[in-house]
Amino acid sequence: MSADARKPLLVSPLATDLPDEEVMQIEVQKGWEMYFDGASRSPNGEKQSDPKKAGIGIVFVTPDKAIIPYSFDLTEGCSNNEAEYESVIAGASLEALKIPIEELTIYGDSELIVKQLRGEYVVRKVSLVPYHKRADYLMSQFRRVNIFHVRRGVNAQADSLASLAASLILPSEKTVTITVGERRVLQPLSEITQGEPVNMITAEEGKEDWREPFETTSSTEGYLKTELNGPKYESARPSSSCGRMPSISDRLMGSI
Repeated sequence: MSADARKPLLVSPLATDLPDEEVMQIEVQKGWEMYFDGASRSPNGEKQSDPKKAGIGIVFVTPDKAIIPYSFDLTEGCSNNEAEYESVIAGASLEALKIPIEELTIYGDSELIVKQLRGEYVVRKVSLVPYHKRADYLMSQFRRVNIFHVRRGVNAQADSLASLAASLILPSEKTVTITVGERRVLQPLSEITQGEPVNMITAEEGKEDWREPFETTSSTEGYLKTELNGPKYESARPSSSCGRMPSISDRLMGSI
């Protein structure tokens, strides 16, 4: 075969259209940002019993630069550091399971929490260990995640968004549309060790049973006699004018 004859075969395009097949496409959202803050509003920042004094604020920035704010009141009292961890956990829980986010950048003004989650600080306080484990697990569900400490006055945009997250904590006046919810703090370790509750179905036998008034039937002089006990069943007693009912023994005698 000459070279001129082979040339059309070499340059002929391949048919790549597949009209009978559907191609599934999942849009992966890249470049999400999350700003978090939490506070207990107690005088010294320690754990307190009034849950209405603890809250968290979260602000998401989408790849299209849309801002999605969230605000939560914690249903149990907690310290400042616990509230900070709660905000990270709530934020990761809200978006990690709903939208396939490929990359998430987290910002917070708590240097302690940020460096503990980055692995630069050791978690020494026992009460923060379960919070740290939960937050670390949720962050690991993203393909790529980074967390940074927001230093006041260094980045104006990050500073303003972090301030917005802080302003969402128990706001006295709502000047923006936010999603408000109520959240229980992380389950205490003491409750986890007690085991999960088990639902049990019990049945209690009643004192009155419709079968109790009936006694064993007995045959007397070839007649079938049934006794009923109690005035409740008086109307069910057989009348004295009832005819003779043959018993099993009568049938046997008649066949002999």
